[in-house]
Amino acid sequence: MKDRTNRAKVAGLVLAAGRSRRMGETNKLLVPLRGQPLLLHLVHALKTSRASPLLAITGYESERVGELLRHQGITCLHNPEYRKGFSTSLRRGLAALSGDVEAVLICLGDMPWVTASVIDAVIEAFAPEHGREIIVPTWRGQRGHPVLFSRRFFADLNEIRGDVGGRDVIDKNPEHVFLMAVKEKGVIMDVDRPQALSSNKKKSEAAHET
Repeated sequence: MKDRTNRAKVAGLVLAAGRSRRMGETNKLLVPLRGQPLLLHLVHALKTSRASPLLAITGYESERVGELLRHQGITCLHNPEYRKGFSTSLRRGLAALSGDVEAVLICLGDMPWVTASVIDAVIEAFAPEHGREIIVPTWRGQRGHPVLFSRRFFADLNEIRGDVGGRDVIDKNPEHVFLMAVKEKGVIMDVDRPQALSSNKKKSEAAHET
């Protein structure tokens, strides 16, 4: 019998359009972290995972971010409405997915401590036949990212407006949600302010805490 996981086509959608206001004049996605732009840590994790195809949505400083991503072989789409909120980038990405994509993994570009092993675990947990169609990784009870949504929820995600994500879709469909506990703290570690980089660098060793 074939492994269902190997047949599932799960796209990786990187949201990389934000203004990074809390970082001042700096685009946080391009800030160096361990010798390379912060965004590339997530990108490299995706490239070594089972997620395919990989797509990124750019907005703020789209030329700089897009050039960085194109060198990684990732398809980039510019979102001219990125100032209207997170949801516009989400809709832009969903509209670009081919009809044979069974689910999408929504990834936030400012989460450099997410690993390929976590991404693969989220994809492996996807099991529509068992009601697991929204997969949310958790660390010590805290919900994190990336979050996987089955195609059946694409229409609901398209209805989201403003600077919010898929939380409402998750909350309205508890019977289809699988909260997957992981040992890697990186699923809840993002970068919003300059001090978050130095703080999270010190905490990064705890990303594999039990």
